[in-house]
Amino acid sequence: MNIRRRAIANGACALLLGAVSVPARPAGARRIGLLSVTETYTKLPEWRAFVDELARLGRAQGREIEYLHRYAGTYDEPQMSRLLVAAAAELVAQRVDVIYTVEIAATVQAAQRVTQSVPIVFDRSWVDPVEIGLVSSLSRPAGNVTGNAVLGFELESKAIEALLTVVGTQAPIGLVQSTSVRSWPAYERVKAMRSVIERTLGVRLEVREADGIEQLGDALVRMRRQGVRGVKLDDPEEFAPRREEVAAMFAASRLAAVSTEPEFARAGLLIGFGWDVDEIARRSAGYVHRILNGARPGELPVEQMTKFKLILNRRAARTIGATLPRALLARADEVIE
Repeated sequence: MNIRRRAIANGACALLLGAVSVPARPAGARRIGLLSVTETYTKLPEWRAFVDELARLGRAQGREIEYLHRYAGTYDEPQMSRLLVAAAAELVAQRVDVIYTVEIAATVQAAQRVTQSVPIVFDRSWVDPVEIGLVSSLSRPAGNVTGNAVLGFELESKAIEALLTVVGTQAPIGLVQSTSVRSWPAYERVKAMRSVIERTLGVRLEVREADGIEQLGDALVRMRRQGVRGVKLDDPEEFAPRREEVAAMFAASRLAAVSTEPEFARAGLLIGFGWDVDEIARRSAGYVHRILNGARPGELPVEQMTKFKLILNRRAARTIGATLPRALLARADEVIE
């Protein structure tokens, strides 16, 4: 990995919103464990949205809530899965009241391997949570798991479609993904759906892998040589802590780009098309709040997020010499001048 992440010998790092040790639990406080792949997750706006929403619900950090963070520190398999299981076990050993899993499905799967009793709330499952065994059904999850599901395959098609309105279908579309995507349980389905997208939209997808900034730069150079004019940035969690740098690389390459994280458009990418991740985090906080009030996760229906958010960056368009069509501008939730 080119993104700097560290993992101590047991594969996880203790973090209490910045602290490096876990003090005794404050009297009366409930303990929430955050399980992620990256150590930088707590620096993202969606984490702050989660914390702020719980505070709004009367569960502020301090007397009411104590946060513990454990993470793997790498996307490389099989090391990532092993470290996530160790991290989840450490949270259970710290007697957390709820485990909140974020970033990718592997985090909730790791927590499931460790405990069938501690409530687990997952954030943004990209694949069908029933299909991969997270829950029994969306309406009645059963067990100790619930959360938010998103329509990942539908979003990919719509994101590429938005990009095509800018660059057309004459040239291939680049698709940048991390190497970890190949280890997803649903990866074969991902490839099949991409074939459907190619046929439906009449475009050829050129897939390149990148796990860090340097590899992304190499991928962009190769795609430019192949005549690619537009790129979909997949699996953006890997690049989220360095959004501005990523956007600057696309600008320097004069490539139109779309990310399924809308925040990338605010950082300088041409198009952000996806879910409002802050809103999803707030909904996740609502699940946690209800569980702390005594609700059983298995009786809280999994919510499917279907509303997409479109952000366009006119400054990026001017930089790369692209024109944003009026029809696309009319659909936008936000246009950055």
